[in-house]
Amino acid sequence: MNFELAPVQTIGLFVAVVMSVTEAVKRAGLPKRFVPSFSILLGVAFGFVTGIGWLNGIVVGLTAGGVWSGTKATVGN
Repeated sequence: MNFELAPVQTIGLFVAVVMSVTEAVKRAGLPKRFVPSFSILLGVAFGFVTGIGWLNGIVVGLTAGGVWSGTKATVGN
């Protein structure tokens, strides 16, 4: 198992991509209750496809969801 952390730049780039794809899928009709799960699954998929590992993929998915909800709570609707 690969438990090494990926470089911060890589994680940051993937977080932005996962946030964008998740928002697009949400606007396409994904129910709001499934958005966090989709974000994590997409992050894990990116982890496997890009070779950064599943654990880093979970970090990407959780970070993408947290950045989105934190920004929304701070800025408002």
